[in-house]
Amino acid sequence: MNLFETIYPSVLNRYKLVNAYLPSFDHHVVQNFIYSNGKLEPIDYPKLLTDHYYISWIRAYKEGRKDLIEMENNLISETARVLILIQDELK
Repeated sequence: MNLFETIYPSVLNRYKLVNAYLPSFDHHVVQNFIYSNGKLEPIDYPKLLTDHYYISWIRAYKEGRKDLIEMENNLISETARVLILIQDELK
């Protein structure tokens, strides 16, 4: 029950938080990047390297992604544990 009532909802909520649409950042990207050949390219790369808003957002996003990876690893472990419990019960 813990897996489906607590862990899965927690992971899904964390995904929503990390991947939430932020209009202010989107606007910032539109101002500083162009879409070319299927990818975003900085308009002024040296300026972007000193853009504190951009750098802090990238750092926060990176930490959020690392947190998601850790949660996914825990989710895989817990799912494997529950699978073993189910298989043992069915024997």
